[in-house]
Amino acid sequence: MLSVAQDASVTRENSVPALRYVQTQRTVFSNFVARSSDEIAEAAGYAAAAIKALTDPLTEEEAYSGPYAFDPEPEYIYEGDSYKEAMLALEGDLSRCVFALSPAEYTDGSPVQLPLRELVDEMMAATSHKRDEVIGPLGPNMTDATVWSVAVNGVMAGCKPETMPLLLALTEAMVNTNITEALMGAQGGFSFGAIVNGPYAEEIKMNAGGPNLAGPAPLTPGVPANTSVGRFIRLMMVNIGGVEPGIYEAKGIGNPHKTSIVMAEADTESPWPQFSTDIGFADKENTVSLFVFWVDMLNGFRARYTGPEGEPTIQNILGPATEAAKFLSRSQQGLVVFISPAQAQELADAGYTREDCKQWISDHCVDTYEKAMLMGLGSGQMNTVYSVQGDPVNPTGAWPAEWRDPNFDPQTIVKYFPNPKGIQIIVGIGSWNGLIMNGTPRWTVAIDKWK
Repeated sequence: MLSVAQDASVTRENSVPALRYVQTQRTVFSNFVARSSDEIAEAAGYAAAAIKALTDPLTEEEAYSGPYAFDPEPEYIYEGDSYKEAMLALEGDLSRCVFALSPAEYTDGSPVQLPLRELVDEMMAATSHKRDEVIGPLGPNMTDATVWSVAVNGVMAGCKPETMPLLLALTEAMVNTNITEALMGAQGGFSFGAIVNGPYAEEIKMNAGGPNLAGPAPLTPGVPANTSVGRFIRLMMVNIGGVEPGIYEAKGIGNPHKTSIVMAEADTESPWPQFSTDIGFADKENTVSLFVFWVDMLNGFRARYTGPEGEPTIQNILGPATEAAKFLSRSQQGLVVFISPAQAQELADAGYTREDCKQWISDHCVDTYEKAMLMGLGSGQMNTVYSVQGDPVNPTGAWPAEWRDPNFDPQTIVKYFPNPKGIQIIVGIGSWNGLIMNGTPRWTVAIDKWK
């Protein structure tokens, strides 16, 4: 997209206002598939234009190497003679991917809590870190996120002061995650989410469903800590990262879950060590894991928890989720399986660990190569390498070389999720109905260091 290239050239990281560009379609060079002669000629034309742009002598403007001056960012967004006028000024309009008034560019299109000084000061009082401490740059504009900007956006999102350490830890996770890759992919179908572990989750009243699922469901609108923290992620992307819907963020279908998939794992009810121990953290340590989820969400398929003779089996609990996972569109992005504490307890009582369950899913989510290709496995597996804590889960890139062999036997059994590291099991959501999504915990951060 032309506007993306132009905007990216003047970020604080690049500062190259006269950047050259060649405008092309996203699909021209995607996927190694057979193409018609016209498509090959079109791709060759774009390639020639790119080579020319790279080799032609620089103009005087392009050769300039001095600093690029940015307008200073306002410290507060309060405008108007009254609170009501200020709130109206912050009412965005995303219907045409433009904003109604200039201050509205600091919202996600809906009214926000005004970041009044007293409210921001209360957020700052909840951390020992200084206001000008830089956490790191947020993409796509690579603007530095500071402790102060986290406090401001936390207020706007409706977060309480006690969530400030979590917001700082989440920002650190965002800094360490290539969010631009997710923004521009999947027809706008990505969504960032977070899983919180440790006793801190109960301190801030982040919901995991309540004992025996007695509380409201974690993803239900109106659960304050869950929903406000989810909105904070979005506001940080907009206000600091510079995300603009339809420009830096792919259009296509979009995703209604962009601010809602935030929950705590049911650590006190789970029979296993908490989820973040899979990534090297201690059990009962306060952590937050930033996930990249994709638009696919399958919910409602029935999972039995007892076998034919009354004994719990892994087949009865995980089998339906494993079979349903084949219908998700992005297996190369990993799999997240949400199960209830009761289901986890049944599995643990039968002798299964979380790792055993992940391995079982990997071993049983299979099809013949022919059928897997019909399910869309190959087109996605070809391109994407996802990572957990910076380590590639599939360092070879995804589509095995032997699959490209025209003589590869179509009846060969292949795995949708060949590496168990790409499968995550979260305890604390749902009843006996399953919930699965494509997704990966891109980065996990200890919360307590931000207190």
